[in-house]
Amino acid sequence: MHLDADIDESSKEEKPEIVMEYNRTKAGVDTLDQLTGNYSCRRKTSRWPMALFYDILDISALDAYIIWCEINPGWNSTLPTKRRMFLQDVSKKMMQRQLLRRSTTPINPHCQCGPPH
Repeated sequence: MHLDADIDESSKEEKPEIVMEYNRTKAGVDTLDQLTGNYSCRRKTSRWPMALFYDILDISALDAYIIWCEINPGWNSTLPTKRRMFLQDVSKKMMQRQLLRRSTTPINPHCQCGPPH
């Protein structure tokens, strides 16, 4: 998009046009970082695929919350922690099937991994 080194002479700093474009559009990234930083699943890792996965999960959760609020504008409208409650509800729904499966699976009596008899 910015292949030449044009200078924006309309500003008093006379910065390159690419810098001015970045400054005009960086607010969205800053807002996203702030919102995903409030409620994040991120963990310390040195593996970049895990860091990418955590980012995708955080952004997806924020997107889901925004869509949910647009579809259901009256949902918990008086609570200050709506987003936290939304994330808790989503996580419980995601775990529900696994917890049900585990609660109905018979314990192997020969397994040494369960509680003592």
